[in-house]
This record gives sequence, C-alpha cells and structure tokens, in this order.
Amino acid sequence: MEFLTKAQVSRWLSGNGWEYLNAEGWRRQFLRRLCYRLPKDTGSKTVLGRQLLDIHHGDGLFWITDWGAYPNLGNMELFYGYRKYLGENRLLIEVPGHTFNAEERATLESLLHMSLYFFWDSILLWKDWDTVIVTSNDEFIDVYARTQQTLEIFKERLSNLEAVPN
Repeated sequence: MEFLTKAQVSRWLSGNGWEYLNAEGWRRQFLRRLCYRLPKDTGSKTVLGRQLLDIHHGDGLFWITDWGAYPNLGNMELFYGYRKYLGENRLLIEVPGHTFNAEERATLESLLHMSLYFFWDSILLWKDWDTVIVTSNDEFIDVYARTQQTLEIFKERLSNLEAVPN
C-alpha cells in the first residue's frame, strides 16, 4: 500500500482517467447512482465493507476526505497505530490517500471498516472499473456507475441495505 498526499491523489486520479475530484463532478459524469443508508451497528458495517470489496478486485484508491465531523466517535489512536504498523507515520491530513492492489485486500478492508465505524467521508474506486463508492458522515453510501449492468450488481449485493430514493 502506498500513502498519498492530496496532490498525489489528484495526480493519481487524473493519471488513471478519474478527472473529477468531488461528488458533484461524479454526479455530472455518471448518469447512474444508488444511495443507501449506512447500517447503524458495527457488525453490519463490517459486513458492508466486505460486500463492497467482494464486488471487485484489483488496483485502486481509497481516499479519506473528511474525518472531523464527529471526533468523539472516532479513535485516532487506533487509526494511527494501524497506519504506523503499515509503515506510515504522517498525519491523515498530510496523507489521506491509500493506493492498493488486489493482494492488499485485508489492509484495505481494515481501513474501510475504520472509516465506516468512525463516520468518516471516503471515496473508493478501482483503476479498471466504472464505479465510485462514496461514504458520508451523514450515514449514507453513494454508488456511482457508468453502466446499468454495474449498478445491478450493486443492487443485488447491497439489497440488505435501506435504499434512499435519488
């Protein structure tokens, strides 16, 4: 896993065909979107993280975009301890991006789970796939896809979640 500054995240995105750096840009780029309420309990969030990562494997980016909405719900000591274990000692504000490959799934899963547990905003995408997954401290998850076929995969896999009308 490589840790990226915001400038490096921007270069990674544009270098991999992802020119839009925010959800508003993705809303314009993608005509298809699903929205779900995040589950309340930790166990269901763990299952959700696994479901998301079971849908596609490969190289990609996990970008934590905001972690300050509910500081009392997070555990920065746990997060930084895990990143230190991974070899990263810089602050999240300095290096919010995480590139990954298929072999780093367990590491990615742990980071995604912490983001879900702590109500952090994040963006998950793969280099070779037509989907962007955005989690929000507002307790929603948005799935943006370029094809209806991809959207149907998410509808089936996430059918246990409460859908929110677009």
